[in-house]
Amino acid sequence: MGAAREKVRVARALAELPQLSEAMRRGALSYSKARALTRIATPENETSLADFARCATAAHVEHLVRAWRRVDRTAGAEDEQRRYAPGRRQRAEIATRRVATGYQRILP
Repeated sequence: MGAAREKVRVARALAELPQLSEAMRRGALSYSKARALTRIATPENETSLADFARCATAAHVEHLVRAWRRVDRTAGAEDEQRRYAPGRRQRAEIATRRVATGYQRILP
Protein backbone atom coordinates (compact mmCIF):
# COMPACT_ATOMS: atom_id res chain seq x y z
CA MET A 1 0.00 0.00 0.00
CA GLY A 2 1.29 3.47 -0.82
CA ALA A 3 2.42 5.75 1.99
CA ALA A 4 -0.37 8.28 1.38
CA ARG A 5 -3.07 5.59 1.36
CA GLU A 6 -1.64 4.12 4.55
CA LYS A 7 -1.78 7.52 6.27
CA VAL A 8 -5.39 7.98 5.18
CA ARG A 9 -6.23 4.46 6.45
CA VAL A 10 -4.65 5.25 9.83
CA ALA A 11 -6.41 8.62 10.08
CA ARG A 12 -9.79 7.06 9.34
CA ALA A 13 -9.20 4.27 11.86
CA LEU A 14 -8.10 6.73 14.56
CA ALA A 15 -11.40 8.59 14.13
CA GLU A 16 -13.10 5.46 15.52
CA LEU A 17 -10.49 4.85 18.26
CA PRO A 18 -10.51 7.81 20.67
CA GLN A 19 -8.00 6.43 23.19
CA LEU A 20 -5.35 5.68 20.57
CA SER A 21 -6.03 9.03 18.92
CA GLU A 22 -5.62 10.87 22.24
CA ALA A 23 -2.41 8.97 23.07
CA MET A 24 -1.01 9.92 19.68
CA ARG A 25 -2.06 13.57 20.15
CA ARG A 26 -0.24 13.68 23.52
CA GLY A 27 2.87 12.14 21.97
CA ALA A 28 2.59 8.98 24.07
CA LEU A 29 2.09 6.85 20.95
CA SER A 30 4.25 7.10 17.83
CA TYR A 31 2.85 6.99 14.32
CA SER A 32 4.58 3.64 13.76
CA LYS A 33 2.79 2.10 16.73
CA ALA A 34 -0.53 3.69 15.78
CA ARG A 35 -0.19 2.45 12.20
CA ALA A 36 0.32 -1.11 13.41
CA LEU A 37 -2.39 -1.02 16.09
CA THR A 38 -5.06 0.36 13.77
CA ARG A 39 -4.83 -2.87 11.78
CA ILE A 40 -6.33 -4.84 14.68
CA ALA A 41 -7.81 -2.33 17.14
CA THR A 42 -11.49 -2.10 17.89
CA PRO A 43 -13.24 0.14 20.41
CA GLU A 44 -13.51 -2.93 22.68
CA ASN A 45 -9.80 -3.80 22.74
CA GLU A 46 -8.10 -0.44 22.22
CA THR A 47 -7.49 0.11 25.96
CA SER A 48 -5.46 -3.07 26.36
CA LEU A 49 -3.63 -2.47 23.08
CA ALA A 50 -2.76 1.09 24.13
CA ASP A 51 -1.44 -0.21 27.48
CA PHE A 52 0.73 -2.73 25.66
CA ALA A 53 2.02 -0.13 23.20
CA ARG A 54 2.97 2.24 26.01
CA CYS A 55 5.59 -0.20 27.34
CA ALA A 56 6.65 -1.78 24.03
CA THR A 57 8.82 -0.75 21.12
CA ALA A 58 7.35 -0.29 17.65
CA ALA A 59 8.95 -3.61 16.66
CA HIS A 60 7.21 -5.36 19.58
CA VAL A 61 3.89 -3.82 18.56
CA GLU A 62 4.39 -4.97 14.95
CA HIS A 63 5.18 -8.47 16.24
CA LEU A 64 1.98 -8.49 18.32
CA VAL A 65 -0.09 -7.33 15.35
CA ARG A 66 1.36 -10.05 13.09
CA ALA A 67 0.64 -12.70 15.74
CA TRP A 68 -2.89 -11.33 16.31
CA ARG A 69 -3.67 -11.43 12.60
CA ARG A 70 -2.27 -14.95 12.35
CA VAL A 71 -4.62 -16.03 15.14
CA ASP A 72 -7.53 -14.31 13.39
CA ARG A 73 -6.73 -16.19 10.18
CA THR A 74 -6.41 -19.45 12.12
CA ALA A 75 -9.69 -18.81 13.90
CA GLY A 76 -11.36 -18.10 10.54
CA ALA A 77 -10.03 -21.39 9.16
CA GLU A 78 -11.23 -23.18 12.28
CA ASP A 79 -14.69 -21.68 11.80
CA GLU A 80 -14.70 -23.13 8.30
CA GLN A 81 -13.65 -26.52 9.68
CA ARG A 82 -16.39 -26.38 12.32
CA ARG A 83 -18.92 -25.64 9.64
CA TYR A 84 -18.04 -28.92 7.96
CA ALA A 85 -17.22 -30.91 11.13
CA PRO A 86 -19.47 -29.55 13.92
CA GLY A 87 -18.26 -32.07 16.50
CA ARG A 88 -14.71 -30.65 16.48
CA ARG A 89 -13.90 -27.70 18.73
CA GLN A 90 -10.63 -25.74 18.72
CA ARG A 91 -9.52 -22.49 20.31
CA ALA A 92 -7.02 -19.81 19.28
CA GLU A 93 -5.60 -17.13 21.57
CA ILE A 94 -2.54 -15.01 22.20
CA ALA A 95 -0.84 -15.33 25.56
CA THR A 96 1.50 -12.64 26.88
CA ARG A 97 3.67 -12.39 29.96
CA ARG A 98 5.35 -9.31 31.47
CA VAL A 99 9.12 -9.80 31.74
CA ALA A 100 11.52 -8.23 34.24
CA THR A 101 12.35 -5.31 31.93
CA GLY A 102 8.70 -4.24 31.90
CA TYR A 103 8.00 -5.43 28.36
CA GLN A 104 5.38 -7.97 27.43
CA ARG A 105 6.53 -11.20 25.77
CA ILE A 106 4.25 -13.04 23.37
CA LEU A 107 4.27 -16.68 24.36
CA PRO A 108 4.25 -19.48 21.76
